[in-house]
Amino acid sequence: QEGQLRGSHVTTAVAFGPEIRNSKGKSRRRLVASAYSDGGLTLWNVPTSRFGDNKARGELVSDMNSMPSIAYHDEDVRSYHLSGHIGAINDICFAQKSDVPSMDKALLASAGADGAVRIWSPAS
Repeated sequence: QEGQLRGSHVTTAVAFGPEIRNSKGKSRRRLVASAYSDGGLTLWNVPTSRFGDNKARGELVSDMNSMPSIAYHDEDVRSYHLSGHIGAINDICFAQKSDVPSMDKALLASAGADGAVRIWSPAS
């Protein structure tokens, strides 16, 4: 189905980042993070859209674990699969280092069943 997150492991958490705006103040993109039962974390860089205007499309990725760097790609959506926890990720959340949303100022925190909390920089 269009617009659905799919993978070989159970999705344990989803976090929606702030809209990233260009220099003219127009909405450009939004980061979405999804965490999985295997300890993997996927960052989705999706175009922002108005309610009802679903821009997520592409083909099913049958096994995200076999693709360590890029799990999904087409002209509208890009995702990056990260590994850093042993076991499931229990929670994830976005934070900004300033009041102006931008990709290089965004941070993502993940808390795993392994007791670790990791801070990620989506820009890198």
